[in-house]
Amino acid sequence: MLSRERWRRRSLYHECETMENIAFNLLNAKSEEEVNRIIDSEFFRAGSWKSLGGIDKNYGLVENQQSHPVGALVEKITNAWDAILLKKCILAGIDPSSTVAPNTMQEALDLFFGDSKEREESSSHLADLIKIEADGSKDQPNIIVIDEGMGQDPKNFESTFLSLLRQGTGKEGVRFVQGMYDMGSSGALHYCGKPFVGKGYELIISRSAITKGDWGWTLIRKNREKEKFEYFVNKDCIPSFTCEEFNGKQDGSIIKLFNYQLSHRSTITTELRNDLDLFIFDAHLPIKLVEKRPELPAKNPVIVTTGNKGKLLNQLELLETRFTVEQDFGIYGKRKIEIFVFKDDKTLSEMDIKRGASSDALKKRKRRFTTDKMAIFLTINGQTHGSLGKSFIKTKCKKPFLEKDLMVHIDFSGIKKADQTDSFMPSRDKMRETEVTIDMENKIQECIRDDDTLKALNEARLQKLTEKSVSDYDFVNEFFNKLVSRNPSLIKYLKSGGRVSNPRRSGLEKKGDYKPPYFPTIFKIKNWDDSKGVYNKEVPINSKGYIVLFDLNAPNDYFEREEDPGVLTIKPDILIMRKLMDGTLALRFK
Repeated sequence: MLSRERWRRRSLYHECETMENIAFNLLNAKSEEEVNRIIDSEFFRAGSWKSLGGIDKNYGLVENQQSHPVGALVEKITNAWDAILLKKCILAGIDPSSTVAPNTMQEALDLFFGDSKEREESSSHLADLIKIEADGSKDQPNIIVIDEGMGQDPKNFESTFLSLLRQGTGKEGVRFVQGMYDMGSSGALHYCGKPFVGKGYELIISRSAITKGDWGWTLIRKNREKEKFEYFVNKDCIPSFTCEEFNGKQDGSIIKLFNYQLSHRSTITTELRNDLDLFIFDAHLPIKLVEKRPELPAKNPVIVTTGNKGKLLNQLELLETRFTVEQDFGIYGKRKIEIFVFKDDKTLSEMDIKRGASSDALKKRKRRFTTDKMAIFLTINGQTHGSLGKSFIKTKCKKPFLEKDLMVHIDFSGIKKADQTDSFMPSRDKMRETEVTIDMENKIQECIRDDDTLKALNEARLQKLTEKSVSDYDFVNEFFNKLVSRNPSLIKYLKSGGRVSNPRRSGLEKKGDYKPPYFPTIFKIKNWDDSKGVYNKEVPINSKGYIVLFDLNAPNDYFEREEDPGVLTIKPDILIMRKLMDGTLALRFK
């Protein structure tokens, strides 16, 4: 006979083995139906289900989050970023909430992974820190998010992964993390499972990289009858097991979203990658996407992305020009506005023909960077928190002929958490409508509307369109009829012998390639002779500001480049806007 102690140990061993096997089977389940069969067992019947976040009526909290499945998925990725940085910080012997810890995510990245150039050089290694995999079927994909972050002990699941509006996430007082709402990235639950009938399963498996204790796992589901989300516990505890390596991992976290409602049915290395890039404009750490569905053989089953900006910097042939403007946003301080202007469709088609490719290949690539609703990206720590669409460019900014070819990025990283919530919704996919955000939109509008480079480009596109269509009688007739219907007095003017002068030039005449020195040698007020003495300019007190132009023969990225950047100091600081373009520095003063 076995002694009571030996019997207890044997029972614990078999229970631990059962816990590991169930976690393994759930992780490898290919659909909701398979999960249903797994939980239809004595083990699950002996356990119980607790309300997510300890809140019985939690439907509203979970459902009223991200309005897009990819936006909800991105919350899982940002939590992975946080977990990786927290792990690095703790293993470096630094208390993440102490005064010696990094103040911003950028500082943390530079401290633990090196500057952007160093991170780029080691991108192949860094890409293994966060992976997104897809299995299941074409119509019902499962999305798995895997990270090499700090992970969690089973006892901490309820205050981290399963938290709703409760403290104890380990991020309190930490300044360099993105997560701040204590929602456990639960917004993705809404998109798990088949609409109206699905159970909405999410599997969580994790082990702490700090304590190296047991692995923990649980399953979240939607209880439609009781109108709540709930998670499984065994004997009122998170199921756990002892194992040094699980599914090829020694620690970190694995999250599987079953039957995830993606809007596209193609491989995740194509359409999902493009959607992710819209919501992660500038990924500080690369993300690896792996397509594992046999019925979707991908040309590139594995791909690494660093966001919309990184993707574009590898396809500079699509751009006509790019430049940066520094704008004063009041309470948010001076912010850099990155402006990217794509080449028009005709130019891209001609480029395709010259290289022997399809005449619309480059046009299709260009259209992956923006959508009708997302053309101006407002980001914090690389993640899109709000956006403005093409109609804003067309109507508000008065750039109708750049509407489809303009992409703008404004980085609001480093603002105070309280100020962030005043302007951006917790869902991180739209802005609040407040006095502050209205002022923000007005400043963006003025910057794009009044920029001389964009004015010239917009007019050049108009002239190009007119020259292309002037020989088309139907086009001219339709255009003229519309013009006359809006301006009846034109008929009288033309009948009286009125003449129309030639249209003015676009202001974008070719000046040859601009090749400045690495360090500038000229800095002076444009068209001003220093021998005349002090330069004075009188402006109305209530004006929106005035512009002074300087000759500065520096590269366009002189103030933004990683190495040896230029610094502009103005005393007192009355600067509203700064723009350096092809040897001309434009400064707008209060």
